[in-house]
Amino acid sequence: MAARSDSISWFPVLVALLVSVSSCGKPVPPARGGMDFPVQAVVAPVVKGALEESIRLVGSLRAAEEVELVSEVDSQIVELKFAEGDRVRKGQVLIVLDNVRFKAGLDEAKARLELATAEWQRGQELLGKKTITEQEADRLLFQQRSADAAVRMTQEQVDDAVIMAPFDGVISEHALSPGQIVSRGQKLVWLVQTSPLEVEFNVPERYVSQIAPQQKVELESVAFPGRKFAGSVDYIAPRLDDRNRTALVKARLPNEDGLLKPGMYGTLNLIFRLRQNVLTVPEAALSFQGDQASVVVMNAQGKAEFRKVGTGLRGQEKAEVTEGLAEGERVVVEGYQKMAPGTTVLIAPESERYGIRPTPPPSSAPAGS
Repeated sequence: MAARSDSISWFPVLVALLVSVSSCGKPVPPARGGMDFPVQAVVAPVVKGALEESIRLVGSLRAAEEVELVSEVDSQIVELKFAEGDRVRKGQVLIVLDNVRFKAGLDEAKARLELATAEWQRGQELLGKKTITEQEADRLLFQQRSADAAVRMTQEQVDDAVIMAPFDGVISEHALSPGQIVSRGQKLVWLVQTSPLEVEFNVPERYVSQIAPQQKVELESVAFPGRKFAGSVDYIAPRLDDRNRTALVKARLPNEDGLLKPGMYGTLNLIFRLRQNVLTVPEAALSFQGDQASVVVMNAQGKAEFRKVGTGLRGQEKAEVTEGLAEGERVVVEGYQKMAPGTTVLIAPESERYGIRPTPPPSSAPAGS
């Protein structure tokens, strides 16, 4: 029993000895942090330029003016001087109606006026001689004024037989033909003003105090990718819509080439402020702890350097940096979450969109090395 007890007591010693021998020449590695390996990241330069403070909203395009022209008289169409889609100018003749009856009526009305005027003038002479009464003189005056009104009325009928464009615009669809009989009040054709166009949009309550007439806006349309149409604020509603706490705002957009059409939707960039020659970084490069902004700088040694910065205006996915950075320095836009101070930064291919060339891939080792 004693011999067995001795062998059992030596067993832990033997185990410890074997472990020690097996680990000889292989010391336990130090604890590794998660941030001491290279991290690939999107990097952008600190640049100097213009920066706008703005918000993006959705707007709907409307014709600044549109009207459905109607006939003012009962007549017959003699001539149509337009086609659908024609651009016309203010005062341009569009439709000529038969005016023979109206001209005949005008000639008759003018003759009646001439006679009534002569009788009234003779009546004035007779009234001066006391040969007619005041009542008779008033009747002659009434006849002269009635005849004059008849001339003006028939002249209007003659004028109304020629229908002209009330403003510059584009002729919409119609179903008219020469020889067609039209009645007073009958709708004839739509005229739509396409330049300028009006864009309507709703501005949230928090931005209403920053809007003013003539404020600059830019519109983008899916119909014309990459193109911006400039305009300015023309109207601001005097009250907010209490359903969504927004103010209706209208802006005017020049549209001389006619590319934009009433009824289109567009994305509006409403510009509040514009600053020149400011240092900017992509807004995504900023991280915040409370109100304090910070960035990760890729220093000259290619290492991550955490730095607090001051910020100013923000817009267009960029942010103004007021302190803490210099023009030309490089900041990490994507990937800084994986970094610690001193982390090696590898420039990702996506950095080329900011004008930064990516870190070249490591060359493969030659065969047999």
